[in-house]
Amino acid sequence: MAGFATIIGLDRERAFDPTVLIVAAAIAWFRRDTACLRIICIMVAASTLAGLGANVVRGTTGRTRPSASPEVVQGWHGPRANGGWVIIKSEYNAFPSAHAAASMGLILPLLLLRKRIGWLLLPVPILIGAARICVNAHRLSDVLCGALLGAAIATWTTRKITPFIGPIQDKHAPP
Repeated sequence: MAGFATIIGLDRERAFDPTVLIVAAAIAWFRRDTACLRIICIMVAASTLAGLGANVVRGTTGRTRPSASPEVVQGWHGPRANGGWVIIKSEYNAFPSAHAAASMGLILPLLLLRKRIGWLLLPVPILIGAARICVNAHRLSDVLCGALLGAAIATWTTRKITPFIGPIQDKHAPP
């Protein structure tokens, strides 16, 4: 699993690769599938808000990563440790996992709006969380709380945005 995590880039801190969403949006655009485009917009908004929410929370917790150097004392330090600010130091930003939050924020709106494909893609955030644990970037509690935060934000975002962007009806579904 650690080799898989390295291959797909989950062993380092970086932004989500939006290639799949761009391709899906382009296909929906050419097919004039407004329902699909609306769902993709909700997914992107929910994922962005979930990642942002996780980053705000973890900037205040000061939870050390399991892979932090031996000089870093393991534990919860808050925004300051050893007489300095640790908000922007990766070694102190483990809780909650932003990867787990953002990936759950991306997939859960799809599960809420298109159950069949949502259930099919639900293993993606689970595998991302497992990969983050395998590469020693997070503990299980970091990933679980990140996923719960992402699920809560995604549910809220889906419920609040859907009425504003219009009906999300599949044009291929029977009336």
